[in-house]
Amino acid sequence: MNRKLREHKANVFALLFNDKKEALKLYNAVNGTHYENYDDVEISTLTDEDGNLTGISAKMKNDVSFIFENTNNFYEHQSTVNRNMPLRFLLYLSEEVRRDNPGHRLLRRTVNRIPTPVFIVFYNGDEEVPEQYEMKLSDLYEKRIEDTALELTVRVYNINKGHNKDLMKACITLGQFAEFTARAKDSVRKTKDKKEQKNKLMSVIDECIDEGILSEFLKRYKEEIVDDYLLFTSEDYEKAALEDLQYMQEELDKKDREIDEKDKELDRKDREIDEKDKELDKKDREIDEKDKELDKKDREINEKDIEIEDLKSRLSKYETV
Repeated sequence: MNRKLREHKANVFALLFNDKKEALKLYNAVNGTHYENYDDVEISTLTDEDGNLTGISAKMKNDVSFIFENTNNFYEHQSTVNRNMPLRFLLYLSEEVRRDNPGHRLLRRTVNRIPTPVFIVFYNGDEEVPEQYEMKLSDLYEKRIEDTALELTVRVYNINKGHNKDLMKACITLGQFAEFTARAKDSVRKTKDKKEQKNKLMSVIDECIDEGILSEFLKRYKEEIVDDYLLFTSEDYEKAALEDLQYMQEELDKKDREIDEKDKELDRKDREIDEKDKELDKKDREIDEKDKELDKKDREINEKDIEIEDLKSRLSKYETV
């Protein structure tokens, strides 16, 4: 599969909302607030060293995350129902916390506070789902217990046409995104011919530009969007999703092996320290033995001194006589 297409997947949503103003508009719509201080929004979406949106890896990425008002907001767009989203969000959060909190900070006595995480999915796939619903990490646990030690809740909004109208009105960009994606999917699913799909999609983009639907955005990212939406009818899409999960597992296995190697290295160093401690203990015992010998010699010298003094005393008496 063309990796370039893979890397653009879901980036229409990401490109739209990895922008402080648009992120704040979506935040306001979700939370019923009216903030305008977009400069206080801190985009925290996972990126590579060059600043490209990548997430945990080039294959496993999150769409949008940003910190605002002491909350860390993770927003994802999904065109298929994915029951593993709580687990994916957990990995995204873990990676961000690891990135933003170097190990030495955790050794401090002072409390190391983190922004409160919020996890939201915006869904517009073909499967029927409620207006809003929740997914929980505990739903994925093999054994269910009442007071689980770790819970993570994902709120899902259905943004298909006719759903969550108030949310769409509150965030015009989200409403236009939902309208465009609906038209785009409808256009490319009518044929399996790639060339015809591309032509139909180009027509949809031109129509939306003319109608003022994401006009400037579509003009700017037209080529990338065409590549992205051709994936919707590709069998490679499902294959790509499976590859992503497999890659994620491989990454986790790799990290486990790295941790095992580090544990072995620590064990080796511990053994070296133990050996050095034993050597030091041995030297301490040798020093103690030498100190005892010196003490013994000191006592012998003292005794000799006493004998000499006694002899001197006797001699002096004889000389006096």
